[in-house]
Formats: sequence, C-alpha cells, structure tokens
Amino acid sequence: METVASFPKELKELSGIIEIENKLYLVEDSNNEAVIWVFHTDGTFSGKIEVKGFENRDWEALTRDEEGNLYIGDFGNNDSDRKDLRILKINKKELNRNEVVPSQVTTFNYPEQKHFPPKKKKKSFDAEAFIVKGDVFWLFTKNKNGISHVYQIPNRPGNFKAILTDTLALSVKDKPVMVTDAAFNTTTQTLALLGHSVLFTMQLKTDRFPSEAVTSTVKLNTSQKEGVCFGSNETLFMVDERVKKKGGNLYRLKLKAKP
Repeated sequence: METVASFPKELKELSGIIEIENKLYLVEDSNNEAVIWVFHTDGTFSGKIEVKGFENRDWEALTRDEEGNLYIGDFGNNDSDRKDLRILKINKKELNRNEVVPSQVTTFNYPEQKHFPPKKKKKSFDAEAFIVKGDVFWLFTKNKNGISHVYQIPNRPGNFKAILTDTLALSVKDKPVMVTDAAFNTTTQTLALLGHSVLFTMQLKTDRFPSEAVTSTVKLNTSQKEGVCFGSNETLFMVDERVKKKGGNLYRLKLKAKP
C-alpha cells in the first residue's frame, strides 16, 4: 500500500471516496459541511461542490453507477435512532459546478427495526458502506460483532423498505471486523469491503454470499480506514480519518491481476 498524499488538516473525518474520470470525490461524516471535496488522483486539490437543500446529517459513503453519476449515502446511524435515512444522487454533468442540487432522493427504512432506538444489543441498523449494482443499491451494515447485514434498495426516487438479502460474518484471526466502506468494479465483478485495518475482496458471481465468498484478505496499517474505491481494475484508493497526528491520508493499493 502506497501513501499518495496527505490531505489538508481541515479534513479530519473523511468517510467516503469515489473515482470518476480521474478525479476523486470525497465527503466527511456527521457535523461537517454538506460539501463534496474534489482532488486529482495524485492528491492535489481541485475544488469543492456545495450540496444545496440538504444537511450533512451523517454522510458515510459515496458510490457511483456505470454512467458516472455520484451517490451520497446519508445513512450513518450509530445510535440506531434515525428515521430520515437517505441516498442523494448527483448527476455526472453537474460535477463540474460549485453548487449542485440532488437530482434524486431515495429514502428508506429497515422493516426489522421496531424501536428508535432499540435496546443496546439490537442496535444493528448502522451502515457506512454501499454500492450500485444494476438498478439496485446494496447496503452493508456495520456491527461490532463482525456481522454485516446486506440490504437491497431500488435505485430510484421514493421511500422504500430495505430488503434483507444476506448476512456476512467477517473476521481476522477470530477478531470481528466492522465494515466501514465498500467498492464495486463492474468490469471484474469484484467487491471490496473495508475495515479499519483490513480489506476483503470477493467475486460477485451471484447476488448471494456463500461462506467461501471472500477470495482475499489484505492487512492494512492500523489507522482508521473509512473510504475505499476502485481507480482501475487492479487499483484501489483508500482514505482514513485524522486522529491526532495519525491518518488523514490518501492511499493506493495495487491488486494482483487475475491470470
């Protein structure tokens, strides 16, 4: 893993990253500006885009579709008490502007949740990771026990019940891993799931996750990784939060090409 650049000190809580046409788009999480930060892939600053009409309640992830449209996952939910979970779409053609208004708003809820918040042992409705696959969003929840519930939501405007489709148990040497972001390469059908200091990859041959789904596990340094995206078929970019003098960097990881 290569450290490409260090971000400005004002960016302390980076939570999502996506690459579109050789530019990197980044967001911070709760209590930060409703702004998309734009950088070149070498880490140099390019500009920022203000998202009008919506606050940054808890922006935890970015993803894109095959056309290059960008999506903001405003669904961070540490206390499992939110009733305003949403995904905002920014059209690709708007990404060269200083201000944008989302062209699509998708709101959703978890039908399994009955109380806001539920009891402590049932606080399993937090997510920091999602991808677009076809015309569906896939969300991956973040749980301390390493169990990630996989939900699907239609990629269209409206209010929907998230559909629980699968469950992943992620761990390294029997230590559970929380999912902090996801990335999907439509060309290779490779899914990457990020933890704070580990990266899992797998091939999505179906819409289910068998026990042998994980094809590789890559240990990373111990900073708090919060964002991952593909830059090419064999390249991943990652970002971490800045904690004291540690983190706040852009990283590049080369994956081994398939024979």
